[in-house]
Amino acid sequence: MIGDDVESDVGGAQAAGIKGVLVKTGKYLKADVERSKVSPEATLYSIASFPEWLQLEDFA
Repeated sequence: MIGDDVESDVGGAQAAGIKGVLVKTGKYLKADVERSKVSPEATLYSIASFPEWLQLEDFA
């Protein structure tokens, strides 16, 4: 799951057993991330960076 809200998007994905990737676009706020107990699998500058990140990840 890719999203710009650390709690709703990333936290929700992780609660469902899905990896959560945070993007620094839209409603992203650094302060929200610093307050959150949710730890994204990755934090990317934009969704355009996702394909490159995905190729670098080892999901085996």
